[in-house]
Amino acid sequence: MPSNYDTGMIHLLGTVPVVIYVGKNTDGSACGTPNLFARLRWREVLAYVSRRQNTLIVYGAIRKEPRKGLYHEEAAGLDQDEVWGYGETMDLYTGSR
Repeated sequence: MPSNYDTGMIHLLGTVPVVIYVGKNTDGSACGTPNLFARLRWREVLAYVSRRQNTLIVYGAIRKEPRKGLYHEEAAGLDQDEVWGYGETMDLYTGSR
């Protein structure tokens, strides 16, 4: 992974109108960094399709403040110190885990 991966990705997030994420942060996998998911929560979610193999999230406009709720995939991407199971990935994570 290039040394500027995280900072380069963060810079690009501010320059594009739509971000399409396809990856998996559950069952021991990690796609992206916690910093990436911290930034993505400032965007509207246009689509969320979860499958055991990977999850598709389409992000749209940048918001004035971060979303309060997170999808399971996003919460798992932010918390890479713990292995998150696939589980109920369509539910919003509210901090009650």
